[in-house]
Amino acid sequence: YLTAYLSLGLALFNLLPIPPLDGSKVLFSLIPDEAYTKLMRYERYGMIVLIVLAYTGVTGSFLSNIIDTVFDWFLNLANWSYQWAYTIISA
Repeated sequence: YLTAYLSLGLALFNLLPIPPLDGSKVLFSLIPDEAYTKLMRYERYGMIVLIVLAYTGVTGSFLSNIIDTVFDWFLNLANWSYQWAYTIISA
């Protein structure tokens, strides 16, 4: 349970659109080339932004709520699939 929760948290954190993280690469692939070149000027400051966000805890509650919601969804999906498989096997 704890390992799954932490893995999901790290995955969702990695999707933040701040340049050292993978979410920025997804964002950069969706925006026009002109905007991409403008944003690349600020890529070197991404790590500083991440450190400030982590130190101040700004993303803590926001990201925690998202992680809890997605984790609950996964647990419900697992429970549903278990119940479905159990009814098919026991029938």
